Amino acid sequence: MKRIFCFVFAVLLGALTFTSCLAEDAYGLYTTVMDSTRDASAAEGSFEVKANVTAGGMSVGMTFDGNVQYIVHSETDLDMALNLHMNLGSLLAGAGGDQEMSIYYVDGWQYTSSANQKVKTEMPLDELLKEQDLSKNSAFDMFKFDPSIIVDSGTSKIDGGKKIFFELDGEKAFASLKERYEEALDTELDMDDIGSLFSGVAGDFKLGNIQYTLFIDKDNILYGASALCSVEFGEDYAVEVEFNLNDLSFDSFTEIDLPDDLDEYSEPGSWIVDPDDYSGLGESYFDDDYDDDLFGNMNF
Repeated sequence: MKRIFCFVFAVLLGALTFTSCLAEDAYGLYTTVMDSTRDASAAEGSFEVKANVTAGGMSVGMTFDGNVQYIVHSETDLDMALNLHMNLGSLLAGAGGDQEMSIYYVDGWQYTSSANQKVKTEMPLDELLKEQDLSKNSAFDMFKFDPSIIVDSGTSKIDGGKKIFFELDGEKAFASLKERYEEALDTELDMDDIGSLFSGVAGDFKLGNIQYTLFIDKDNILYGASALCSVEFGEDYAVEVEFNLNDLSFDSFTEIDLPDDLDEYSEPGSWIVDPDDYSGLGESYFDDDYDDDLFGNMNF
């Protein structure tokens, strides 16, 4: 009996040691991969987000998919192109449920095309980043996590490369992300607002563990990633989100794919008429509080 006990103990100890090494190896490989990604100046790929919202016994599914490109010229200057397709299911059933949107950012201007509207807005990135104390590096640091939140991890060979798998403690992961968010943006995240959006009970929500997987090639270059997480709000609301990144590539292009008609985009409010041009309509048509914004002098 004593020998059997010693044998079982040795097997368990070996299994624990192997698991510990596996976790360390997975996290070490993850850090190496993310550091190489962090240094990339250009990246592109496709994405898909699936969300399922359960409320009061009813379930609503939503999907978002598209592709994105960006080039970082410096810590305060970048170009970006984002094409997004949204299917909000029954939330927009009366409007067809499908929506398309494209967003481009170049030379300090954001260009948005959606619902047959093409609008441009001046948005100096250097001023925004300076105000928020953000940079390319701190933005990528948001994707890092401390190994203390790992519940389980491992690596395996797949398609000539490797798969890195993590199960992360949801509550600890959120606390860490919240801290990084607040430090980067110098803003306190209002937990009461998050809870009241769904359950009406301040801060009453619980995150499940996060399933996080990365796919890398033989050279340890990231080409795909996925994450699955869930959150419960009170007793009646729950949200499950699956996020996938595919066909990732880095530093493989030097120009963003931009449309040829960006010069046809107009600024919000540029189509609003000047009340002086319609003085014959009488003072009752325009009030003294007229302002040259998107809605002019319309009071709702």
